[in-house]
Amino acid sequence: MVTDASDNKTATSITKSQRHKINFIPMLTSNPNHYLQQGYDFFNGIRGEGPFGFQLTVGSALPGDSDYSSLIDLTFVNWTGGFKAKILKSTQEIVQAQ
Repeated sequence: MVTDASDNKTATSITKSQRHKINFIPMLTSNPNHYLQQGYDFFNGIRGEGPFGFQLTVGSALPGDSDYSSLIDLTFVNWTGGFKAKILKSTQEIVQAQ
């Protein structure tokens, strides 16, 4: 569940795609990086339940993991160069696909 974003473009885009209001909170950018985990949202590829209509978001940790945080440094993923999209399930798979 996304409620806030530190980037207005991201907040607007997710608001449109999910049809619920995402708050633009610029102050979120002042959080130290050690409070953040890495997350990946997909702009294309395999259709699914993700925020932009493609596969679900991949995070570097899950609730209950020692390094889990509800604050996510979000990276957007696009399949390019004629590569055949596939479901990626971990940050390691995303890095390898890059």
